[in-house]
Amino acid sequence: MANGNQPSWLNGALVFFAITATVAFGFWVHFYTQDAALSEQRIYMHKITLPALTNMKDATKAKIKPLENILITKQNRLENLQNVNDDNRTINKNLLEAESVRLTEIQGHTDKIRRDFKTAYDEAKDAREVHNAQEKEVLNITADLEKRLIALRQLIKEESQAVEEFQKDTRAKHLVLDRANAKLQERVQELLDQQEISRAKLLADGKVLAARATEGFVIMDLGRQDGLRLGTVFKVFARSGGRNIVKGTVEVTRIGDDQSEGHVIEEISTTEPIIPGDSLHNPVFNPAETKVFVINGVFSSFTHEELARFITEAGGVVQSELSTKTHYLIAGAQSQKALEEASKYGITILSEDQLIDFIRPKQISR
Repeated sequence: MANGNQPSWLNGALVFFAITATVAFGFWVHFYTQDAALSEQRIYMHKITLPALTNMKDATKAKIKPLENILITKQNRLENLQNVNDDNRTINKNLLEAESVRLTEIQGHTDKIRRDFKTAYDEAKDAREVHNAQEKEVLNITADLEKRLIALRQLIKEESQAVEEFQKDTRAKHLVLDRANAKLQERVQELLDQQEISRAKLLADGKVLAARATEGFVIMDLGRQDGLRLGTVFKVFARSGGRNIVKGTVEVTRIGDDQSEGHVIEEISTTEPIIPGDSLHNPVFNPAETKVFVINGVFSSFTHEELARFITEAGGVVQSELSTKTHYLIAGAQSQKALEEASKYGITILSEDQLIDFIRPKQISR
């Protein structure tokens, strides 16, 4: 018996029961914790892992079919490539056979070319000998031609020197002629400037009776009884400060018995308008005297006959030679002698254009 009057087996049993209970409780706690963890893991797998795996399974299934199709396509392509490869082998075999045949033909052609080349070489050798003989002959001809060429060059040189001397002499003559021509031109211009209807010598052939500058016409005191002709051109001038001032030009457009009308061709200055009382002048027209003209020289626009007809139609007279009775010389180019003679006589000199401006024939468009 033990202390407390309890049996020892009972104490042992209590101890055993306590130990067993403790171990059992430990196991329960362990398994309970493990079960809780597994439960949580099962819940996680059901809620998260399983849906994810399910999605992965579905996605994998969805990918399997395209991959199978791709695999089938590649297998088909592989079969096609295998067929093409077989075809290529057949074609290459045929080509190789054809090339072998062609190589044999080429070899035959090459042999023929070698034979032809040998024949051509032999012919060329013979031709070269002939060519050398011809070349020698050509060299001899060339040497002869070279000698002739040297002689021709010498002749050309001599001729060139002669031509150069001739050109030099001609240039000197041209220079003299140019200088003489320049002097003549200066003289002609000087004479023309000196003799060009000098304002100081303007004589009144008539008077302006009325003038309307804004309307461009005038009335003159000349008419049919004065021998006036349609188209006659007058310079209008006035005496001022001891000199004649030219105001403009008018042309006769209508003729009466003792009066006529004209339109203003030119009015030189608006500050000096054409007014009643102004004088009229034309070198051809003169009611009291017939003007005598002489035509000399070469003209650019008209012939002598045409200029003479214009003067005659305007009422003037044309003579062939200058004299003391000549009023005007119509001078063209190459009229130096006539110009000098006219200068001695004091004859008024007109150019072709000046004459046409004064008489202004109706048939001429200026």
